[in-house]
Amino acid sequence: MTQPEEDSDLAARYAHVAVLVPCLDEAVTVAKVVADFQRALPGATVYVFDNDSTDGTGERAKEAGAVVIHSPRRGKGNVVRHMFRVVDAEIYVMVDGDDTYPAAAAPDLLAKFEHTGADMVVGVRTSAKLQVIAEQIRALQEQARRVLEEARSDHELHNARCGFRRMPGKTYHLYRKPGGELEFSLLSPADWRQRPPNAFVGSYRLEPDMSWTRL
Repeated sequence: MTQPEEDSDLAARYAHVAVLVPCLDEAVTVAKVVADFQRALPGATVYVFDNDSTDGTGERAKEAGAVVIHSPRRGKGNVVRHMFRVVDAEIYVMVDGDDTYPAAAAPDLLAKFEHTGADMVVGVRTSAKLQVIAEQIRALQEQARRVLEEARSDHELHNARCGFRRMPGKTYHLYRKPGGELEFSLLSPADWRQRPPNAFVGSYRLEPDMSWTRL
């Protein structure tokens, strides 16, 4: 399928969608909101309801390609009632004009709406602070996973057979016997001329804190 055909299919898919944007003095951000939703939902009609702004919000929205409707009675409840009274569409997407709703999420929300048969789907905006907390939690989870893996590996290495006293700072070579048992040796594969009697696992240095570092 060519790009024009793909664009045409997307436009047809969202032709029955109305994006409703109630605005009061959002001249700084409204044009971006309009452009973002036009890009995310090609074929949808973006309606900006100018709730008696004094900063040129309506003009900026019109220049960006929105259908601008003046809604003189101020108040979110008033403008929402006005929107549903005058706009006829199969699906409504309502967002604010302050650019706090990511337009890129709209296609996924619409897909959930259509596939589940729900009457309404609500997108939750996550604050920047919550995003930072979530990233910190993921980092801690990854750190905990690494610590557990290292502890598990150290436990396995400490339990490996060894015919000599292991000294911190020294490097030892680990082999696995046919039965699966691990055993340390002072001889590396090179010392065996690359033909050790058992499968070579790796070389490890014993650290002063008695942990192991793979070399």
